[in-house]
Amino acid sequence: MRRLRGALAALVIGPATALVIVGVAVGLLLNPIWVSLGQDRAEAGVLTGYGPEELRAATGAILADLVFGPPEFDVEVAGEPVLIERERGHMQDVRRVFQALYAVVAVAAAVVLVALLFGRRSPAFWRRVGRGGAGLAVVVLTGGLIGLVFFDAAFEAFHRIFFPPGSYTFDPESERLVQLFPNQFWIETTIALGALLVLLGAFVSSWAGNRAKAIEARVAAASASPRWVRRAPEPAPAAAAAAAGDDATEVLTVPTEPGSPVEVASEAPAAESAPAPGAEPAPESAPAEPTPGPTPGEPGTDPAPSGPDPERDATPRPAS
Repeated sequence: MRRLRGALAALVIGPATALVIVGVAVGLLLNPIWVSLGQDRAEAGVLTGYGPEELRAATGAILADLVFGPPEFDVEVAGEPVLIERERGHMQDVRRVFQALYAVVAVAAAVVLVALLFGRRSPAFWRRVGRGGAGLAVVVLTGGLIGLVFFDAAFEAFHRIFFPPGSYTFDPESERLVQLFPNQFWIETTIALGALLVLLGAFVSSWAGNRAKAIEARVAAASASPRWVRRAPEPAPAAAAAAAGDDATEVLTVPTEPGSPVEVASEAPAAESAPAPGAEPAPESAPAEPTPGPTPGEPGTDPAPSGPDPERDATPRPAS
């Protein structure tokens, strides 16, 4: 099941990415600034006979109906309609093509967003996004080179695919639509669109590839790092001494013979406990006064002789 899911993702994410890039590129060129610049280069004012203000007003109204609607395309200049019925019908067909394009782009964007939600930490997802951008750049670059050589044939083939036959051919001498948007305008717009697609595709490919490499590097670093084991903190020296009590001993090494040390245990003095903060110090005990001994000569105070008396032993005693 996982393998099937990966295969489906590989088939969907790349094309969806390419479609999103196409939608972004077309939207960037579908603005009055670019259209005005292209019209000036193609001399649309000379072909239509409109002044700069009239040209901007007519073009702006057509673009607004194309993008926002309603698709009436009934703009007027000097009280006369700019487009005839057949031209308005073609612009309505163009709007339907744009609506279909952006409906597909919206679905593709939703697919990419869902895939991003579940696979943003997967290198495979970013590699598929990168392949979509790179594939689009290669296809556009190859097709663009062919289209530049055979532009008229490519333009005709594109219109045959998306529009009814005969609805997209106009007379540049009398019909305003091709005067507002001459052939040179479409050539330059096609070149700009192709260049934009190649640049965006290459950028997405490079950026997504760097994201995939960064994720792989983080995963490799995490798997190579040592696993740290949480250890209980060791007791402080003061707490250890208090736990040992008054019977704490220290080990001394006394050499008796070369190379044979002997361990001797000796009593370690217990540390005096410091008084508690705020407690009054204990009064110091006065030294004991010496007790006076008996005065010589007092009756009953002669000490018993501790040894033989020679004078007493020399006096003769009467026989009993």
